[in-house]
Amino acid sequence: VTPYEWQPTGNITPAIGFDNMTTATISGLEASFEYASKSFDALLTYSYTDIDHQNRVMITTPYPYSSSAPRHSASLLVAKTFNNELTTSATYHYVDSFNWLGGWNSVESYNRLDLRVSAEVNINNNKASVAVVMQNIFTDEHYDFDDRYLFTKRLYISFTMDLH
Repeated sequence: VTPYEWQPTGNITPAIGFDNMTTATISGLEASFEYASKSFDALLTYSYTDIDHQNRVMITTPYPYSSSAPRHSASLLVAKTFNNELTTSATYHYVDSFNWLGGWNSVESYNRLDLRVSAEVNINNNKASVAVVMQNIFTDEHYDFDDRYLFTKRLYISFTMDLH
């Protein structure tokens, strides 16, 4: 975006306006498939993004618009409940490499696997849940969108209880 000065006519105060220096056409596809049964549930998602970028003027940028979003991204969630008390789930994520606009670092493609195990218990007629969540368990660390946001292996434990 380039600022330009608007020349007023009559008794109008001058203003600053902006002009888009480039154009981009974004097309793509998003799809999801959900499966539910007595034995397990699953959700598969996929996204394809294509950015066709044209400069109206000669602009040099280290991060062109055409690579400013992941071309491919996908996830798969599979969950299973045992005896209405123990629930397990696994989520796999894939994100293609891309370059954030604004001069941030490029993001390398990454694969990530998260696991969750939770147990439902009853304590003095109060329903409670204990969960263990492990994130990014099989892959190395990766950056979410710049080098200030490093995503590493993580482990969470949570406890919730409905008090009556």
